[in-house]
Amino acid sequence: MKRILSPRRTAGGGKYGVGISWMLEPVITGKKGEEGQYFFGRNVFGHGSATRVIIRVARDHELIVTMVRYTLGRDYEAHKNKFLQAISDRMVEK
Repeated sequence: MKRILSPRRTAGGGKYGVGISWMLEPVITGKKGEEGQYFFGRNVFGHGSATRVIIRVARDHELIVTMVRYTLGRDYEAHKNKFLQAISDRMVEK
């Protein structure tokens, strides 16, 4: 992973790689104490697309999340956050 996202191969100081980027998506629940937290943590990379396909690899949790779509649907952001939150809520700590 370090090689794929190395500064030598990326633009923006190592935030983007060959078709992948770090996916730091903040948890948006409005619950106190969740400010600054991210779905699946800070060690998550993945790929996005014009149709809003979700591909996430959460290395710290040994988790791969995918949602494949043909086209962008209505209320995408609201549904995406519910989808990620549902997975996050059911994760078990090792």
